[in-house]
Amino acid sequence: LGLGSPLESNQALIQLALVGLMNDHFKPGEVLLWDPIFNKEDITFIESFGYKVEEEGSYNKHHLYYLPHFPIEELEKFINDGKPQYLLSNDLTEYAIKLTDLQYFQKYPTCATMNQLLDPNSGGSVDDGFTIVKKKKKKKKKQHEEQPTPIITYNLEEMYFSKVHAIPINYKKHSDLFNGFTDLSMMTLT
Repeated sequence: LGLGSPLESNQALIQLALVGLMNDHFKPGEVLLWDPIFNKEDITFIESFGYKVEEEGSYNKHHLYYLPHFPIEELEKFINDGKPQYLLSNDLTEYAIKLTDLQYFQKYPTCATMNQLLDPNSGGSVDDGFTIVKKKKKKKKKQHEEQPTPIITYNLEEMYFSKVHAIPINYKKHSDLFNGFTDLSMMTLT
């Protein structure tokens, strides 16, 4: 889902090539592709490789859903609606870097919960070599009441999963493939 137009985007074409490599592990007709931006030429091109182009429809939790560079808003909705078990999609730890825990949870509660299940202590599962160093507080001349930090309650009882295993897909930054697969992760939800 969300592949993009392989006739208009090199990244989409590279991502389609990965589908071709994965296709070797599936029976003919098992790979279904869909993106709302596909035009007639895209569909003809994709079908020339033996793939089926099918608009969104029923979900099967046992399918592997490949969603490269899928918008987080759509990913949140897809996970809630489709309840997939296998995703090859956005690395959710990347959003923890861009948003505070509270912002992440308020905007995307399911993705934020999945991210917390990766490693509740650090908000991610990837050791990027960086260490967080807290700045020492300066003594203030005037004392004022500090605002309490909001407590986020990740309610697992509302989720269809209780564990998330993720393996980030890393490419060399100077590879021709890098831009097509940045921030990609293989996730299993159980």
